Amino acid sequence: MPTTTLKRDADKSRHDILLAAEALFAEFGPDGVSLASIANHAGVSRGLPTYFFLDKEGLYRTVIERAAGDLKRAMSGVMESAEGAHPTDVLLKLIDCYIDYLAAHPSVVRLLQWNTLENGIQHKAAWASDIPRSLLEETIELFSKRIGADVIGGVEVRDLFVSLVSMCLYPFQMGLATLDEVSRRKRHIGFIVLRAIGEH
Repeated sequence: MPTTTLKRDADKSRHDILLAAEALFAEFGPDGVSLASIANHAGVSRGLPTYFFLDKEGLYRTVIERAAGDLKRAMSGVMESAEGAHPTDVLLKLIDCYIDYLAAHPSVVRLLQWNTLENGIQHKAAWASDIPRSLLEETIELFSKRIGADVIGGVEVRDLFVSLVSMCLYPFQMGLATLDEVSRRKRHIGFIVLRAIGEH
């Protein structure tokens, strides 16, 4: 079999495993899923998840990294495309981007719930990831650099972003936000943020 065909098959198998893992981790949590069940769901041999990712923790970390990478690229794209825009316009675009991402990735919303649950101060599961927190810190740093300040409208950028993430994410976690409500959710959170920084 040609090398290119083998590589294409390997890439497809890896991709299928990641999709299956994301779906199963989101539904049952990492503790409730085995590598064998992921292989079965992906339609690959039982040994392939171990071959590609070593163990369940490695697979879970890759799933989280993949989701975080997609969101990071989207957020970075917003800030790059908004060069020269007023800071409040950038904020509103970031809110739109984040809500669009959450609405399009319900399994990632569930993964974040599982990860938060197992990433507590008293007890931290072996598979719990710090990647979501790191992504938040990176976004805060990028935005602060973009506006040239750590404060906007008298509000610390870090506090603003922690609140912003909470307002965007919580409705999706609780099933209170639907695709039909995305535009309204964007307007509502945008209004609150602008009021908080004295721009409304």
